[in-house]
Amino acid sequence: MPTQSRFSSNDPASLLPQTWSGLRDADLIIDAVDDRKALVTIRQLASKAKPGAIIATTGGRDLDGLSDAAARPGAIIGLKPRLSGSRSLIEVVPTARTAPETVSEVLGPLRRLVSGDVWYVTLLNLGHE
Repeated sequence: MPTQSRFSSNDPASLLPQTWSGLRDADLIIDAVDDRKALVTIRQLASKAKPGAIIATTGGRDLDGLSDAAARPGAIIGLKPRLSGSRSLIEVVPTARTAPETVSEVLGPLRRLVSGDVWYVTLLNLGHE
């Protein structure tokens, strides 16, 4: 009789207690949660990660709000994967307070690992008065 993999759960959250310990040694953590769970996830990751670890998130439209919630605004950055026909693209989106060294430390590995384009996107504050 085949045994069930510990990663076959229908509830991804059930896997987290088994994986938190690895976060303490990670230099770069990439989460891939949807917008509804981004705030809770970023808080949990920030509380478990070592000081200085970078947290890149694919979720959350309000990256500045996420960086505030994480209490480490210089180390939070957004990653926005896109598919366009046969091309893949990852947009690297810093928050208003992302440290310049965070951007460089994320761009380096992504350019080596991703087979498509990696774009660095600087968002302008286009607030209305």
